[in-house]
Amino acid sequence: MTIQNFFGVDTIFFTILNYPMSYIEFFGTIFTGWSVYLSAKNKVFSWPIGLVGVVLYGFLFYQIQLYSDLFEQLYYLLTGFWGWWVWTHPATKERDTNSELVISRASKNFNLIGLVSIAILTYALSSFMSNIHLIFPVLFPIAASFPFMDAFTTAASFVANVYLVKRKIENWYLWIIVDIIGVFLYYQKGVIFLGKFYPFHQGHQFLIKTALKNSASVTVIVCQTDRYLIPAEIRAGWIRETFPKVEVRILNHDASLDSDSTNVSKAWADLTIKFLGFAPEAVFTSELYGEPYAKFMGSHHCLVDLKRNIFPISASKIRSDLDKYWDYLPQATRGYFTRKIVVLGAESTGTTTLAQDLARFYHTVWVPEYGRLYYEGQMYSQYSSEWKTDEFVHIATTQNHLENVLLKKANRLLICDTDAFATTLWHERYVGKESKKMEKTVKREKPLLYILTDIDIPFVQDGTRDGEHIRTKMHHRFIEILKENKSNFIIVSGSKEKRLSDAVTKIDRAYAIFSHF
Repeated sequence: MTIQNFFGVDTIFFTILNYPMSYIEFFGTIFTGWSVYLSAKNKVFSWPIGLVGVVLYGFLFYQIQLYSDLFEQLYYLLTGFWGWWVWTHPATKERDTNSELVISRASKNFNLIGLVSIAILTYALSSFMSNIHLIFPVLFPIAASFPFMDAFTTAASFVANVYLVKRKIENWYLWIIVDIIGVFLYYQKGVIFLGKFYPFHQGHQFLIKTALKNSASVTVIVCQTDRYLIPAEIRAGWIRETFPKVEVRILNHDASLDSDSTNVSKAWADLTIKFLGFAPEAVFTSELYGEPYAKFMGSHHCLVDLKRNIFPISASKIRSDLDKYWDYLPQATRGYFTRKIVVLGAESTGTTTLAQDLARFYHTVWVPEYGRLYYEGQMYSQYSSEWKTDEFVHIATTQNHLENVLLKKANRLLICDTDAFATTLWHERYVGKESKKMEKTVKREKPLLYILTDIDIPFVQDGTRDGEHIRTKMHHRFIEILKENKSNFIIVSGSKEKRLSDAVTKIDRAYAIFSHF
């Protein structure tokens, strides 16, 4: 593990009670807890141990947008060195007869000054932190989470640390209050994120990650009307695959609410409360409508990357040109939009060569023909020429599985050297009849394009093929069934270079139409 990974809040050490604990948070907690224990024992060594925890938590708070807590760590860093000095250089009256450091109660005036200081600091910090993403957008691109409560805990901690340096017993009362509120802030429940996710992209992914860093429980609401071409269950599936521990729910709503205008914020707030059965405690959005929407529910609004500085992308941009903005799609979404190109043909017509050439041209993956591997594995058996339907079902099913596995690695296009549909025709050839079992193995979604390799090249017998006499019959059978199924297909002929060129031209045209939706 690199130092950079260790300090990253996304580098998880272990999970406890569904809470992902990062390395930095775990060791920050260990050093801070150790420091508290030593402070309770009135040990000077508590200060250098605490300084290590301060540094670790400083990195943590910056990454989860608790900016008041970040500045608090800077304060702890300074007072940590101050406390270390004071405890190692006490005045004579600060030691008892056994030379132990004296612990005492604070005077009324000392407590009054402390309370007033907390009030003033809370007001000043909350005002500043509410606008820090506007004042310093480069350093703090995301609005602070829970600025008032965060500012209060910061102010109370400031004063508590002074009490600790002065060895006043009241410091423990303040720390208990701070810790109670801290549990609420760091284990916040009832956080929601609502959107169409049409499609789900890296901006959405970043927003959900930000919500998860600030809350133990996040609910994502996927909106649905009849206007959307991609079913809500598929869009919800993208999010579930990317964030398995996030609750994803689908909300069907009237098309009149399909607007980013603040004029419908009240209606959306009422609908959300009715749908959830409660008002969420916080709402995370990257939109201007988020503030009035959250306000109508009485929820806190966490604005994330409004100007799209971190991920300059939107769903509408992707819908306008899928190919151009492909890199902004998470892996789960890419799988849905990856189109399948199937190269098929009779024996010794160059299907494998063309499939590999296309994969090389488009810098993507290709799915080899499993049936060939299966046959080669048993070709020397005495039963090699005896084919059964179950064998072809196995071949087609395995071919589908290979497609599903390699789909996750594909770059826009998945090039297939045959598919389950082609296997049904080979079953017809070797078993001598059609099969309902085989038909069930064919995927419902048709490929973007079938490319049928012509029989105009010399036949090469490699020891696994029937012979040249069957090529013409199988070639025409492919054409017949492709037409019958109304499949989008072309026949490529000629040299290797011409076949590749013709295939690329047709693929590019088909994909250009598909990539705008």
